[in-house]
Amino acid sequence: MDFNEFDFPEVLEDARWRDPRKFSHGYFVSDVVGIFGWYRTTDELFDTFVDAQPAAYASRSEPGIDRMTEALEGIRSHVKRPVNLTEKLRREINDALGDNADLEWWGTFDDLLKGSGEFEIDLRGWFRESQVDSDDVDEMESDADPSRPIEPFEVEEFIEYLKDYGH
Repeated sequence: MDFNEFDFPEVLEDARWRDPRKFSHGYFVSDVVGIFGWYRTTDELFDTFVDAQPAAYASRSEPGIDRMTEALEGIRSHVKRPVNLTEKLRREINDALGDNADLEWWGTFDDLLKGSGEFEIDLRGWFRESQVDSDDVDEMESDADPSRPIEPFEVEEFIEYLKDYGH
């Protein structure tokens, strides 16, 4: 994809609004605010991230963009296809991003629904806390583990929660 034709923040923002049931590969990246992005394939996710992320910061005149771009392109040059979204690769990308951003999570929507990673567990807990009125906090504490997998009846609200998470 030739990203020279796009408004980079818009490319990233569009990915935020996609339905993760159809675009099941995602990431969460943060700087001052955070944003989820959703894609059909790991290759699409990776290439969009590598192309658009530095450009989003360049549009804000952030320092170190040339170094970030060069480092991300170096990573792209050695990644095998289809891209395997490993923890090692995520750390490598974070090193390339430097102080500009933090790729906090990547994986599948299914991982968020029932995965055992720290980010996934915490996110489900925060989602459930957001669904409880402040008067019902004591009741929630006595309920089952708030970080348990998302139930089918919760999926729609969870998707809506993800759209605004980090903002």
